[in-house]
Parts: sequence; C-alpha cells; structure tokens
Amino acid sequence: MSINLARGITVGAGVIGGVGLLGFLSGCSNPYTPAGQEGYVYEKPRWFGKGGYKGTIKGPGNFGNSLLKLEVINIELRPTTYATEVMVRTLDKVLVPLPVQVKISVKPGTSREVIEGIGDNWYESYVKPSLASTIRDVAMDIPTLSLKDQSGEIASRIATKMNAFLKEKPFVLHEVMVGDIYFPKEVQENIDRQLALKQEVEKRFLEIALEKDVKARERGLKELEAGIAASLRAINASAEANAEIILGSARATVAKRLAGAITPGYIALEAVQAQKLLAANPGLKMVYIPLGPDGSIPMLHLNVDQNVTQGGGK
Repeated sequence: MSINLARGITVGAGVIGGVGLLGFLSGCSNPYTPAGQEGYVYEKPRWFGKGGYKGTIKGPGNFGNSLLKLEVINIELRPTTYATEVMVRTLDKVLVPLPVQVKISVKPGTSREVIEGIGDNWYESYVKPSLASTIRDVAMDIPTLSLKDQSGEIASRIATKMNAFLKEKPFVLHEVMVGDIYFPKEVQENIDRQLALKQEVEKRFLEIALEKDVKARERGLKELEAGIAASLRAINASAEANAEIILGSARATVAKRLAGAITPGYIALEAVQAQKLLAANPGLKMVYIPLGPDGSIPMLHLNVDQNVTQGGGK
C-alpha cells in the first residue's frame, strides 16, 4: 500500500508540474510583425512591471518569448495611397469638390516616433488635416474655368507645399494626383456658358486681328474686353477673375491659328488661286515682269543705233 501511495504522489506531482509548465508557457508573450511592416512593442502589465516601450520588430519576425505581457502595434512601411475630397473655394468664389490622392509612407526605423509622438492613426489625425488645408490654399488662386486644365500644376503645387511640411517628419511623400473633377450641376452650367462665350470671343478676336485699319483694330479690342466683362456678369461669373483668362485664351488660339495658316506655302497657294481667277477673265491681260535676285526689276541695256540700223534698213 505504501508503494501505491508513493506512485500516486509521484504521478500527482508530475501532473501538477505539467500543468504548471503549461501555465508558465501560456503566460509568455511573443509578438509578431508581418512583412513590410515595423512593430512597436510595448508592455501591458499584468500585476507587475511598469509597462511602456520594449523594442521594435522589423517584419516579418517575432520579438521573442517573454514573461511580460507584450503587445505590438504594427506600422505599414510600404507606400500607401490615400484619397480625399475637399470642398475648395476658387479664385472666382465658387465652391467645388476637388479630389486628391497622395501616396505616402512611413520612414523605416521611426515607428516609435510615430506611435509616441502622433499615434497609429497618423494619416487621419496628422497628415490629412494639413493636406486639406494645402489643397484649399492652392485652389483659391485658380479660377473655376481653369481647374481641369491646370490639374497637373495643382498637383505639383500641393506636392511642393506638403514636402515642405513633412521635411522633418517621419513620412515620405511619393506622389500627388488630382482626380477627375466633377462640378455640381449649377457650376457646370455656368462653366458651359463661359466656354460658349470663350468660343465667341475667339471668333471675334480673329476678325479684329485680321482688321487692316489700326484704329478700327484698337476700337474693336476695347469693345471686346468690355463685352466679355458684361457677359460674365450676366452669367454670375467673376469678370475680374475670368475676363483676362478668356481674352488671353483667345489671343493664344488666334495667334496659333494665324501662325499655322499664314506661311510661305500658304501665301504661294493663295497666289496661284488668285492667278486662276484672273486667267478666267477674257478681257484681262496679264504682264509678268521678272525680278532680279535682290527683288528689283532688271534693266535692259540696248544699243539704240544698232536697233535703228536693223529696223530702218540703213
């Protein structure tokens, strides 16, 4: 009986020891961080310990077994694209939604600075508010009529300002993109009217540019400028902001059109067409006079006496 009792005690001790070992192992912690991330490891005390930062994990990997209750906050290091849409007030005081995407990442080795200084929700709480403010600042200098055409310039200016803001911060800005801009119905109707006005101005500006009389050309230009401002006020658009844009666009369009049309080849073609029209007139005689290399009419030096002798039979 004593042998059986001893065996029972041994088995009981083994069971207790096994349970104790399992309890010990189950009480250990070993945080894990996936690939492409960096882990901020901190202690969350059970009954003892002061808690706080304990180390960093460069994923993929584990921190290692510890009797302390350790937890990890994993920070994504790979560039991530964030989209936002901000209501902006343009130069001509029109409210327009402007969609912007930024590709940004956290610098490796800065997870502690991010977590303790900003928080794991760093984009929403820190970067996004500054980005929204920057978008508004950039858009307020641009007329509504030019927003779509200048989307590349807008993205570039936002990137410049945001890079300056993030210069000493644990973040890297990789790219800024302006998305497709869709105007509210009433704004789009206003823009459509301005575009129609722009086409009319280009047509009238071409007529003025081809006007031969200088005074008539100057008078026509002044009337055109006054007409643009009046038309813009009639459609509730800012004459100050958009009048010069529309007129400037007309100047550029007409200049390009004239530069492409009035070339030496074009003039030669018009000359041929004019000669065809003249040749079709039976009562018209055409005399062609050759020109010299310098553009002047060559002089013919004749021996008068010789011509008289030949012509008069002397």
